[in-house]
Amino acid sequence: MADPAQLADIIGADDFTIVLVRVTSDGADQQPQLCEVLATGSVKDFEEVQKFEVTAFAVSLHCQAAGVGAQVLREIKWFVASDANGPRLRNITAKNAALIHGLGLSGSATTIPLQGIDLNRQKDIMAGVKIRTPEEEIHDTAKSKLVLLAIRELGNEAYYQRRGFSTAWSGTVPVGMWDCRKECTMGYMEMDVDYTI
Repeated sequence: MADPAQLADIIGADDFTIVLVRVTSDGADQQPQLCEVLATGSVKDFEEVQKFEVTAFAVSLHCQAAGVGAQVLREIKWFVASDANGPRLRNITAKNAALIHGLGLSGSATTIPLQGIDLNRQKDIMAGVKIRTPEEEIHDTAKSKLVLLAIRELGNEAYYQRRGFSTAWSGTVPVGMWDCRKECTMGYMEMDVDYTI
């Protein structure tokens, strides 16, 4: 897993990373409260075509097979899903978002403040502001598409297929590319993200 201090450097200015954390509390009124990174998923936004690519995905070793990777994928899917105003992530800005306050990453020599949007609180806020959208606007809204690259031999292609992705095409990755020690099969996978209200 990438060093948490580098999470912000991995993605571009218009892209995002979902970080699933576990907040630890020792009972003291510690500020910032420390949290442990369980899983991350970074996404690149291809703005013009409403396509979002999962560019990095990691689950902490002690959380394997605990469902946290699937949870990160669900959060990504919610964040890129469209409503009447287009993809949510383009409408949630620092001005109207539920921002995180008082959290820092544990496991580093220094406490690193965590900055971003609290998606759980943001969902609660948005649930309280339901606007009825005319049916014709729903049908005219372009669906977002979530895409990623998977390596068949690692078993992650089957993992993503179980979570709703389908393989659009596949090809051979030569020895040496992406530090591969032997030839392997890369699959380009995609999923339509449904319109949500």
